[in-house]
Amino acid sequence: MGRRVRAAGADRHAVLVDDDSLFEDGPRCPRPVVAANQWLRELPTSGALSPNTWEAYARALRDWLVFLDERGVGAFEQRDRLHLAP
Repeated sequence: MGRRVRAAGADRHAVLVDDDSLFEDGPRCPRPVVAANQWLRELPTSGALSPNTWEAYARALRDWLVFLDERGVGAFEQRDRLHLAP
């Protein structure tokens, strides 16, 4: 599934959005971008104060999630499954 990075809100915070613009696959079934966006929102409190840093981190995270999707591996698979990915 494709993902894009958008700037959202007055602070231009980076947000990951799936191509279908959904954040969950059903009730109580959030997609990985939900956890990714939560982490991105916490960057300023972790010392990453620049919007340029937020965008760079968002793009790197997006690329990682796309890489995993292309190999049929979920973002929250067990460690062994991530190691076995082609």
